[in-house]
Amino acid sequence: VLIALGTNDAFAVSPAELATRVATLVGDLRSAGVSRMAAIVPIRPSASWSFPAGSSYDAALGAMTRVYRQESVPVLPVHAVDFDSEALTADGVHPNDAGNERMAQIIVETLAG
Repeated sequence: VLIALGTNDAFAVSPAELATRVATLVGDLRSAGVSRMAAIVPIRPSASWSFPAGSSYDAALGAMTRVYRQESVPVLPVHAVDFDSEALTADGVHPNDAGNERMAQIIVETLAG
């Protein structure tokens, strides 16, 4: 299972709540018998996107990444690409077609190892 979530939550809840939601999802997947999973975290948005008070992209990314590490869920490095400056987003946060292709390339290359 490839877990690709957190974009909307990252803009709506605290990093602690985001971490709780990720941990709950991973636990639910394991309880359902999913033994193999990997994750991608949200890409860095353009400066026009704002986070809740006391939060930031780095705080949200850190919260999610910590949970994935604790749960031994590999994080695929799509967040390492600057999608915004490379014109790979439709609106400053969601990938456009070229962004989705780049994301897929990173995922395939990482999993192929």
